[in-house]
Amino acid sequence: MRLGQHRMPGTDLVEVIDTKGGAPVEGAAVTLLVVTDDRPFLVDTATARVTELGWTLRGVWHPILGVARDASGTLVDAATTRTLKETRP
Repeated sequence: MRLGQHRMPGTDLVEVIDTKGGAPVEGAAVTLLVVTDDRPFLVDTATARVTELGWTLRGVWHPILGVARDASGTLVDAATTRTLKETRP
């Protein structure tokens, strides 16, 4: 959630982190974090690009969260899409 604390609609945030908490090292296992608006084929496109770069995928986790942001893009509420729709008219 840290990466997505502040994001304006229509912008994408990407971060690569080492699975052990340090700086990413070539050849080491890393985690790719992406925060973006939900779009068709988003996961397929990201997966294809990562593969084109020569990276090996060991798994993909694709949570869809409903969020509420203030006018500056700061996160003020988040939940699973179903929960957010149920709690926010």
